[in-house]
Amino acid sequence: MGPLAEQHWRRRLADSGIYYGWFVVLASFVGQFAAFGTIYSFGVFFGHIVDAFGLSHANTAVVYSFQSVVIYVGGAVLGIVIDRYDVRRLFGLGSVLLVLGMAGASQLGTFTGVVLSYGLVAGVGIGLLYVIAYTAPVRWFERRRGLALGVATAGGGLGILTMAPLSSWLIARLGWQTAYLYLSTGLFVVLALATVVLAESPDALADASSSNGDDTLPAESLRSQLSGAWKVASSPAFGLVLVGYLLGYTPVYVFQVHLVEHATVAGIGRSVGVLAVSVWGVANVVGKLSTGHAADRLRSSRVVIGSALVLGAVTIGIGLVGRASVLLGLMTVFAVTHAGLGALMSVLISDLFGQEYLSTLFGFAGLAFALTGSVAPYLAGLSYDSFGTYTPAFVAAGLCCVLASAVLFAATRIESRPA
Repeated sequence: MGPLAEQHWRRRLADSGIYYGWFVVLASFVGQFAAFGTIYSFGVFFGHIVDAFGLSHANTAVVYSFQSVVIYVGGAVLGIVIDRYDVRRLFGLGSVLLVLGMAGASQLGTFTGVVLSYGLVAGVGIGLLYVIAYTAPVRWFERRRGLALGVATAGGGLGILTMAPLSSWLIARLGWQTAYLYLSTGLFVVLALATVVLAESPDALADASSSNGDDTLPAESLRSQLSGAWKVASSPAFGLVLVGYLLGYTPVYVFQVHLVEHATVAGIGRSVGVLAVSVWGVANVVGKLSTGHAADRLRSSRVVIGSALVLGAVTIGIGLVGRASVLLGLMTVFAVTHAGLGALMSVLISDLFGQEYLSTLFGFAGLAFALTGSVAPYLAGLSYDSFGTYTPAFVAAGLCCVLASAVLFAATRIESRPA
């Protein structure tokens, strides 16, 4: 589809009587679906890749670890790029890279090829989609910003719920490599449609309608952009936001790796642990919608701080109580509050620091995920090796989250002081 045809369809949608920001939300929903569905479905392919290349589990896990670093560390660089250039075209580039990375993993016959294709190429693509999908809706909404972002980020939860079982079904019938090829083809179609309707902002859409369809942002010098963004990123308030998310996401990454094993060694049962992960996925979608709506009625900072506090208390409870019904109930609350903490990060940054360098600052803040994700699961494993139980690790993770709520509260107090 050429630029004029894309412009035609965007103009028709703009004239449909529906506020165009909701089409941007839909496009972001698709981006979240593709990005997080791909990330979380890797576990389904994991054992098949181990068998295909005859490697240890630890060595095979390098693919996931490498991709995580590419996504979140790369996000700090990609955020700068996104603030400088046309978001729609970068979303399209991210889509192509994700699809090529998955297709490459299906065709390359070496483990190194899989690492580079899936870990690097697809990782860069996911990084672009992830940052854009979190920040684009924020520029379109004021009064219903929380709800809009909640709907957009719910795509990630739906991707987790659907792509893992779909991948398992395809692998059972076609093999893991052909399954990747089929998935990449399907994602190409939906991402291409999302790319057509995405637009940077209301002003960019209006400018594109009166020109040749080029909605590229006015170019600010890179030096000026970096200087302005760094002035915010080096402020005490932003530093506290970064530390708050670093601490607040500790239980999330610990649970991603160790929750099922905790349920097993605690005598609750592995099947209950697996069910708890499924509950996490379902409740996370509900949580993103409900906490987004709550952020529109309250301040985003209040919802984020409250979510971190409840998340910490629930994590401690999961570590201390060894009953299946309690685990599943607490995981439901955990998922909802995890959604409130994570989905509203870009809204919180926008409310505290403005939108001028939103993608850049969001990418910088994502460094907290890279650090916590690489350290917290390892430390939890060391704790289990030392004590023979996950209780100390889960309690410590919960306390980190309680501390995060205090740190985030301090960030809002500093930023709200008169100059």
